[in-house]
Amino acid sequence: MEQRRWREERAETPLAALGATVTGTGTGAGTETGTGRLHWPWSPPSFSSPQHWHVRTLLQEYLTGMALLAGLSPTPIVAIFGSARTTLDHPHYRAAYETARLLAQAGFAIITGGGPGIMEAANRGAREGGARSIGLPIRLAREERPNAYLDVAIPFTQFAPRKAAFLAAASAFVIFPGGLGTLDELFEALCAMQAGHLARLPLILYGSAFWDGLIAFLRERLAQAGLIDASDLHLLAVADAPAEAVSLVAGAHVVAEAEPATEPLSPLRQQQGQEQEQEVAL
Repeated sequence: MEQRRWREERAETPLAALGATVTGTGTGAGTETGTGRLHWPWSPPSFSSPQHWHVRTLLQEYLTGMALLAGLSPTPIVAIFGSARTTLDHPHYRAAYETARLLAQAGFAIITGGGPGIMEAANRGAREGGARSIGLPIRLAREERPNAYLDVAIPFTQFAPRKAAFLAAASAFVIFPGGLGTLDELFEALCAMQAGHLARLPLILYGSAFWDGLIAFLRERLAQAGLIDASDLHLLAVADAPAEAVSLVAGAHVVAEAEPATEPLSPLRQQQGQEQEQEVAL
């Protein structure tokens, strides 16, 4: 069935444009209308190999995820990322809960990975703050069930379409301490903004004590070596309290119209500006 559809879609396309050549001795041999043998530089997809099914799964999850997110209300959404291993009694859990609750009360919906830890805390805060609580749970080798505080759950099996859904849905990002998955989500958003593929949105690192080492690495190793522009650091902001994170998000948005600001309010930008002023004074 798939091969038949593939052929039909290409029926009106000149064979030469598709890279085919014709050889043989029949009437019209050597032409596109001849009866000679067709030679293709590649084979039509059979969808019988694991690679083909993987591509189909990716496409399906891209399309399904985007369609379901597009059906949600136009309320601006804040993505909150962080470790799935954060326990209920950890200060970061409480901070994520409070940040989401305050954002909910300020008129924002919350989207997370839908799992435990920081994700659960944020979804819980969103629900108890009266906002829509959205999760994009993913199937992993180490099974993680969706948390109990989701109003909308859109499941994924692949990371790429899931991250694309986050970028498409969010109008701000708050990043709590986490592991490799959290870093992946952070740099996915940061790289998309730096490359101009995503509007400049608030990208807030929660907990300066945790993130200071990464910021120093970006500034002292990458920026000073010319591997990134110093202005790329302006895309990041740092907060150490829930109210501060909410202020950075709300200050860059007009909630009633859901319009993202063109520039996030970045303490890193302010710090660099102060350093430049000191240099001028000297």
